[in-house]
Amino acid sequence: MDEGTVRTDPGDRSAVDRDEDFVAWAMGSREAARKLVIMPIAAGLMAALLATELDFGSRIPVFMDSIGWDLLSGYRCYILPQQLVFFCLIAAPIASVLVLLTRPRLRAAADDEVPPPITPPDRTIAIIGVVAFAVLYAVFHLFGTGWVMACRLESVIGVVSRYLLGALVVAFAPAVSIAALTLAYRFRDRVKLGWAPDEARAAMRPVGMMIVIIALITLDYAIVTRHGIVNRPLITTLIWMAAGFLLTQGSFAVARIVGWISAFLIVITVGDVLSAPWQTPLGLLLAKFRAAPIDSVLTVLMVFVWFGFALWIYQAVRMKPILDARAASGRTQSPPWTGFAIGFLLFAWGFGSYLLMDAKFGDQARELARKFYGAQYAYQVKGYAGNTEHVFVQLEGYNDHELIDAQVDWRP
Repeated sequence: MDEGTVRTDPGDRSAVDRDEDFVAWAMGSREAARKLVIMPIAAGLMAALLATELDFGSRIPVFMDSIGWDLLSGYRCYILPQQLVFFCLIAAPIASVLVLLTRPRLRAAADDEVPPPITPPDRTIAIIGVVAFAVLYAVFHLFGTGWVMACRLESVIGVVSRYLLGALVVAFAPAVSIAALTLAYRFRDRVKLGWAPDEARAAMRPVGMMIVIIALITLDYAIVTRHGIVNRPLITTLIWMAAGFLLTQGSFAVARIVGWISAFLIVITVGDVLSAPWQTPLGLLLAKFRAAPIDSVLTVLMVFVWFGFALWIYQAVRMKPILDARAASGRTQSPPWTGFAIGFLLFAWGFGSYLLMDAKFGDQARELARKFYGAQYAYQVKGYAGNTEHVFVQLEGYNDHELIDAQVDWRP
């Protein structure tokens, strides 16, 4: 970042030097500005190395069979750069932006203090960062170019290619972070986060901390168990951690969104529990318990845990200090009725579709299942796919001793 120059009149806070660095101004010092850029990148580097070591997100893409050479060590040539792109070029800049936007000088600037403009050097670095992010994200997350390039390079120079590509990603990370900070600073007035007073912020803080903790536990579980495609649990965790952090800082807007999501989840969970006898009859439930007792108990337990968590969040973001502060700032105090309504409509659509599917295809699917899998099982429809010309139905077959998966298909 540009080192800038000193103000000609130290006593005049409104006389902002046009070469002053906006990040240093917002953070209070150049040392704090450097840490704002470097520390999240360092944390992202460590997280990427850990996730790579645990093989999190490792998977073979559909086009891998077309590559005609040995991939060395099970296609790990690509995983480290891909992880670094996510943690250092996505997660780290977002963390820096969140910290910047919550600084006191940007939350409520003093009347006699004029924010400095974005300097030409910062603008140049931001352009480099935007281009670097667009290229690296596209190469390693959107298209197959990264796989081909990484594996070709490793076949030529060996394992060191992983670290060379990783170093290339990390080298551009500061420019990407500065680009994100520049955009956030440029459009800060359009980001209506709405900051609460101290009492309301204190009421929001436990909710935000709990959301961050739950998000971290979920991410740790996903990484350690090597669960799923790398983007999905990471992006979900990143969104929830950002929401939790902004709640700890007292954002009215985020509190409203979190309350809306909680209302939505409460309705969905209650609907799932009430409709369980139709989708999972008692005999099927007992068969699942006999087949996998621990998994079955944990599944039921997690339903109630998430319901309790959503209910607690909903009540917490509607505590009296928060509602009073919302009213004082001219914001609505009404419950998030649209969250309840959309949750109900989504549940009704899903459950209604299931009942219609069972009424239309259930009898014929059970008849075919008894023919192919045996009449010793009772069958419950689990899913449906197909079109008017070819129907596929998935069922679960169960009795007092066994639980099986069945699939039948026919042409109407």
